[in-house]
Parts: sequence; C-alpha cells; structure tokens
Amino acid sequence: ERSVAATPDAPPQPHWPAVGADDVLPLPRTRLRWTSERLGGRRTVRVHPAGGGGPLVLLLDGDDWLYLHPAATAFDSAVESGEMPPVTLVFLPARDRAAEFGCRPGLWEAVREELLPLVAESGVPADADRLVVAGQSLGGLSALYAAVEFPGLVSRVACQSPSVWWTPEAVDLADPLGGPLGGTLAAR
Repeated sequence: ERSVAATPDAPPQPHWPAVGADDVLPLPRTRLRWTSERLGGRRTVRVHPAGGGGPLVLLLDGDDWLYLHPAATAFDSAVESGEMPPVTLVFLPARDRAAEFGCRPGLWEAVREELLPLVAESGVPADADRLVVAGQSLGGLSALYAAVEFPGLVSRVACQSPSVWWTPEAVDLADPLGGPLGGTLAAR
C-alpha cells in the first residue's frame, strides 16, 4: 500500500504526482537481467535515462521506487522543468536487505565489477564515472558505507534516515540499539 503523510504547511512537491493505491506506475523500458556471481542469484534491474542521461543515480530498494513511488516520473518532471540536470536512474532491487545493505563490501564490489559494465553494455546513455547512490534506512547506511569504503566508485550519496545505529549482530540482540555508538560505520 502507498501512504503519504504531509502537514498543511509542507513544502510543495510539484514533481511527485499523487498516486492512488490501485494506480499502476509506468516502468522504464530498459530492463537488464543481472546474474551476479558475487552476490549469487539473478535480479532485474531497470534503467531510465531522465532527460537523455547523465550521471548514474543508483536507487537502492529499486523496486520500491518503481512500484510504490513514481520516481521515474518525478525525475523526468524535474529535469524537464530545468530544476535538475539529466541523470540516468538505475533501480536496484534488494534480494536480502540485511545481507546486501549491511556494511559489507560484496554489494559494492558487485556493482563496480558486474552491474556498471552491464549498464554500459546496454547502450543507455550514462556517465558511470559519476555514480550517485541514494538509499533510505538500511539502504542509506549502505550508501554512506560505499562512499567511505569505495571513494573511487561513489562520487555522491543521498541518504534519507540512514540506519547509522546498525551493526551486523543488531537483529539478534535483545536491544538492537545497544551496539557501539553510531553503529558499524562510526566504529570504523
């Protein structure tokens, strides 16, 4: 289900159309089948050049941005209005959020060595030398981790409420917030 909470004095969001629970959002035409040796398994990655392409914006939890929120529509609108430059959106779905988005190098090695070459081979206009990673919650922590541990790969991050408290053992603790102050990333 979709739900949006906004107060009467919330700033306008002209590029994000209202979406009803029964609405079907448009999907990007470019669909890549990524079989990852590093991560194991196969996933479908969607790619959308907003405004003709530009820096790659890797959206973690990509399926949420495809099926629950109209990200492609919002980016198209913002680029068309001149409020942001063209970008190429890459919607990366998670198979196992805790395993992939935790502070572990496997995901980012796979992105560097497998996914970015796959995107380049697709012919979609993109500047893979400028990778922006966007994530929320555990995905936000993963974006921060990528910026710290893979600075040659990630040029910018956008994090919404990153789970900076998280540690790999957190899910098994009686008090998941009882780990080191600032979690694994801060402990580095």
